Amino acid sequence: MESFTSDLRQGLRLVFKNPGFSAAAILTLALGIGANTSVFSVVNGVLIKPLPYPEPEKLIRLYESNIQRGWPTFAFSPANFKDWRAQAESFETMAAYGGRSVTLTGEGEAMRVTATVATSELLPLLGAEPIQGRVFSAAEDSPGQGQVVVLSESFWRSVLGADPDAVGRSLTLNGDPYAVIGILPESFKYPSAATQIWMPIAMGAGGWSNRGGHFLAAIGRLSDGYDISAARAEMQTIAERLSAEYPRTNEGWGAALTPLHHQVVGDVRNAVLILWASVGFVTLIACANVANLLLSRSESRRKEFAVRSALGAGRLRLLRQILTESSVLALLGGAAGLLLAYLGLQGLLALGRGIIPRINQVSLDAGVMGFTLTLTLLSGLLFGLLPALRSRRVNMNVALRDAGRRSSGWGRGRIRGILVAGEVSLALVLLICAGLLIRSFIHLVQIDPGYKADGLLSFRMSLPRAGYPGHPQRMEFYRQLHERLQGQPDVRSVGASMALPMLSDYWLSYEVVGMESERPEDRTSASYRAVFPGYFRTLGTPLKRGRSFNWRDAAEAEKVAVVNEAFVQRHFADRDPLGEQLSIGNGIDEPFRIVGVVGNVKQVSLEGESPAGVYVPMAQHPFRSMSFVVRSDSDSEALVPSIRELVRSMDAELPIYSVQPMAQTLSESLSPQRFNLLLLGAFALAALVLALIGIYGVLSYTVSQRTHEIGVLMALGARASDVLGLVLGQGIRMTGLGIAVGLLAAFGLTRFLSSMLFEVSAFDASLYGLVAGLLALTALAACYLPARRACRVDPLSALRVD
Repeated sequence: MESFTSDLRQGLRLVFKNPGFSAAAILTLALGIGANTSVFSVVNGVLIKPLPYPEPEKLIRLYESNIQRGWPTFAFSPANFKDWRAQAESFETMAAYGGRSVTLTGEGEAMRVTATVATSELLPLLGAEPIQGRVFSAAEDSPGQGQVVVLSESFWRSVLGADPDAVGRSLTLNGDPYAVIGILPESFKYPSAATQIWMPIAMGAGGWSNRGGHFLAAIGRLSDGYDISAARAEMQTIAERLSAEYPRTNEGWGAALTPLHHQVVGDVRNAVLILWASVGFVTLIACANVANLLLSRSESRRKEFAVRSALGAGRLRLLRQILTESSVLALLGGAAGLLLAYLGLQGLLALGRGIIPRINQVSLDAGVMGFTLTLTLLSGLLFGLLPALRSRRVNMNVALRDAGRRSSGWGRGRIRGILVAGEVSLALVLLICAGLLIRSFIHLVQIDPGYKADGLLSFRMSLPRAGYPGHPQRMEFYRQLHERLQGQPDVRSVGASMALPMLSDYWLSYEVVGMESERPEDRTSASYRAVFPGYFRTLGTPLKRGRSFNWRDAAEAEKVAVVNEAFVQRHFADRDPLGEQLSIGNGIDEPFRIVGVVGNVKQVSLEGESPAGVYVPMAQHPFRSMSFVVRSDSDSEALVPSIRELVRSMDAELPIYSVQPMAQTLSESLSPQRFNLLLLGAFALAALVLALIGIYGVLSYTVSQRTHEIGVLMALGARASDVLGLVLGQGIRMTGLGIAVGLLAAFGLTRFLSSMLFEVSAFDASLYGLVAGLLALTALAACYLPARRACRVDPLSALRVD
């Protein structure tokens, strides 16, 4: 213990004795450890921490599946869910739920509230414990009995002012009274953080008998003794039984199950792990740089080590001393890294909000602190090991004899050169990955979405049954609003649809009349929109053939449809689609005649092909909720106050919500790609800077140590260009070796990036060459400064040194 304390004091003395050296090492380590800690906190919160429910490993997301139609996971129909729940033995509990949006009135200005409607099993299944009141019961999950609501704590605080008597109050939702029976804590956020209230699904016998409509999500808790494989087999057996029993609606439908944690994390798992691996590369480069610094310092301490050996210090004692010194540096770097990690995490949370699932679980908690301490100690061992091993090979006689002489010979920096080559390799891999993401992102932003987003403002509204009981009343209100919006100053055109691009999507089954099949699985699906006249003109989607909709396409008129070019390519590549008829939905209603063809629109994502699309007039297929788009000649956001006032003048209790410029919506659709690009680009830039510092540092140290040798060479007739070539040659060899190894590593590693790329190959040879060339040029610039200094050595002054 006494010797350890002595080593620790010696390490601290060296830190304060060489403040410049120590600051460089500590800052380099802080960068690597801080970045790693920030990203690990995301890995820990998103991927490692269990879900905040009792026995979360037993929670399974359940889906129906129809592989023949291209739906590996799909929503449940109510009747199928009811049968699964009744027949399954592998699940102790199952619950169904769905999303809903309701209008709250009577609590100040009318507002739109995000709700989850669920069967009574959902909240107990997830272990929800109210902070006040209770959750709804099975009896309340029945028609006429479900006028109760459970609030989220954030809704209770922000809307009801944390009223202590909130339980028992009545809230008016969509014009109907609902009794508040409970408040759930802020920590409970299922199925999403957006949920503000939970309501009983309260579906009648008619609703539960529906097998054709698929709109319910489902979750289950495994019974004791069952795993997901056994449950999957049982659910598939039940699905096959239902397919045989109800061939009209269930033929081709199967089962799909996934652990709830996997479903919550989704596609972000690979991206987070790739980012963590990337920041690991940065940490390795930082350790290599510090190792080079310590190797350089160990050269100047050769006499010290020789004297200590002569006085009886064993090799193990010297090894322990150097590792203790490196650990002191590492701990100081780790402490500084924690500060950088805190700042970096704030940036990550700001960038990742709305992109990273479970982001509320991300923090610098005890687990992350333990990781940082482990990483710090391992880093100290990693960069301290090489200098420690070198110290064991010190020859006392040679070291004491040469103590006043600088070392000579260009080959003695081989270890430092290998370390720099390794830094270059890692930096090249990260630069290539960042280059692939940049090229992918450029391809994405150049994609034509099928509409002109600039100058478009969107908003959404929904009409309650109270006051608007039927389709005629709703259509009349929307038509009047459409006309009044069109008459506003600076408004060029107005359109409306049940859903807008990049915000939501609807699909329906259809058949082309004359191509019908008796097999239900042969019915084809298409993206579906019910729209108002003026919708295509307002979006800027071109009409390719035929006509668009007009106000004469009313409910009692002939049913008509407009399809997109992808639909035409699917069915009518060899003939004119105009005049053809579509059987939509259940096939019972009157067919829709195709009257026009419009351009393709990216409905959900810019990636992938545009789906086949079918549009019908809103009057012929009406919906309760509507999304409006307004194109203006001025700043579209400046229209918001006048639009709110206009709607309020028509109905004071109708809120508009989801108000947003379409350009912002389009930009937000690229947020995940932008997030990955920014982080990986930042890590690649940090790696490049550290690698260049490493090259510069090694060559600068080499020149300073070889001053005597350079003087001899120049005294013997060597020209400045010879010395320049000598120093540059060493830098070029290090860089060349690093680039060669880095290219091989990139070929092996970038395939893991494929899922994050769009229209770019992970093995893009031209990009590899471009990045390697740019890295070589920047490395050459880093080599040039110490090489130029070597050329300016005065032979007479150099020969007098030492």
